[in-house]
Amino acid sequence: MDIVIINKNILSKKMNITYYHIAELLLAVKAPEKMDVRAILPSFHPFYAHDIERETAHISIELTFSPCPTLAEDAVLLTDESITWGENFRFYECADTYQAIIYVGSEENKWVMECSKDFQNSTIYLAIDDRNLISNLCTWYTMMAFGQAALAFDTILIHASVVQVDRFAYAFLGKSGTGKSTHSQLWLSAIKGALLLNDDNPAVRIRGEKVEVFGTPWSGKKKCYLARKAQLRAFVRLEQAPFNQFKEVLGMEAFLEVVPSCTSIRWNRELFHKMNDTLEAILKKVKVGRLKCLPNIRAAELSYIESSKSALD
Repeated sequence: MDIVIINKNILSKKMNITYYHIAELLLAVKAPEKMDVRAILPSFHPFYAHDIERETAHISIELTFSPCPTLAEDAVLLTDESITWGENFRFYECADTYQAIIYVGSEENKWVMECSKDFQNSTIYLAIDDRNLISNLCTWYTMMAFGQAALAFDTILIHASVVQVDRFAYAFLGKSGTGKSTHSQLWLSAIKGALLLNDDNPAVRIRGEKVEVFGTPWSGKKKCYLARKAQLRAFVRLEQAPFNQFKEVLGMEAFLEVVPSCTSIRWNRELFHKMNDTLEAILKKVKVGRLKCLPNIRAAELSYIESSKSALD
């Protein structure tokens, strides 16, 4: 990979702020004046917040080419593995912050995100002026920060594929390769009016008696970036089988079906407990089912009928 020399104009101390509404939370992305944030975050376009001038954001992320902070001697390595980045990822806890580090190609090409303990304020230290790398890394880092910071606002980022039918939405859960995207596509074929809301990382938010699921800028391989929401009616965990069978699950069993798909850093007890409390409140209002299924239309029809017929409106 060719290293691009950083344009000195980008190092200007003047900053611009670009705002986005995601799950009705305001995200502020601060960047050097010469950097076009909207160009480097294309999946965020539908979430762009117009006519906002320096309002207080729920979550703030700064992009900078300044030298990254030195890792403290007492920093604790919490993990050196990532599904996305493999062995090129490090996540450290420091006295007052976390540091997430990604190595791209070499130890020298180090990209760092330093976050407050609640993740509501983060700084991404960009290693080189490579637009594709900046786009990919900032999109991923922003998802990581948002997924933790949103917990303070009764919002959970989940690993799921979500289909909307009329004003209701249904979230399909399962390990990678289980067939979540395939099942969503079967719904689109079998259910009149069905549309894909998000295919990888939707956000679920509870406010009072209402539980809603939102599209986000993070949708995996499927470019489905919709700034819309729907009332969440059911979680359905998929399991491959030589037959189709739906079973509703309740109580702790329902909690255990959903919690593995929720985004939270388990090492931060405050955030982890907040996620658990929010999920418990959500599950009092949203149905949970387990679907053993084949990848066919009948499975989609069965899950639609069963997951919608007794849910709370």
